[in-house]
Amino acid sequence: LPPQSLELDLQLASGLVLRFEDWAENIRVNADGDQLQLLLMPDSLYDSNKTLRYHKLLDGWLRHLAANAAGLQLGTRYIGVDALLTLPPLAVEDARAWLTAIAQDWVASQCAPPPLACKTGFAWLVEYHKQLDKTSDENQARQRANIKARDSYLSGFNSTGERDQEPELARAWPEFTALLAAGLDDWALRLYEPLRKHLETSA
Repeated sequence: LPPQSLELDLQLASGLVLRFEDWAENIRVNADGDQLQLLLMPDSLYDSNKTLRYHKLLDGWLRHLAANAAGLQLGTRYIGVDALLTLPPLAVEDARAWLTAIAQDWVASQCAPPPLACKTGFAWLVEYHKQLDKTSDENQARQRANIKARDSYLSGFNSTGERDQEPELARAWPEFTALLAAGLDDWALRLYEPLRKHLETSA
């Protein structure tokens, strides 16, 4: 299919309306009429420990949300050098709600640095759910997730933490304890959980 124009007006809680304009490209259609957006990834989708690199999926996730919020009803396939991942289509209402939530937090981030680091946020989220699968103790799951997130954020022996990879994080959040206290876990659950859950249900 030729590129499809995407035009969306997102109504925020403050009354502000954000205009979203983009194009959905590289769309294929099968014999049943199902549409699939192809995204070529120049990197591996999994790291050396076979852990999914969620931070590499965010750009495609936004494109997926926008296309489905606009009513295209298409799936999105990531084509990495090591694997294929497919996001199933979303209901218009779900896609629009999640995209609006992201826009809401984006506006808030223009006023103050959000307490969120991408790799660290996903490290917290993945470990949190991993622990919840083992125990019903949510406090314990959060504590273990906090440790995992700290190890992702701060540099250690033979590893460079996300803080030292991103100068803006080092300026805004030089201490992990401050990042966590400001709401890292809440932001990760609000912004990243929809992607993690959608991938989990499609597996």
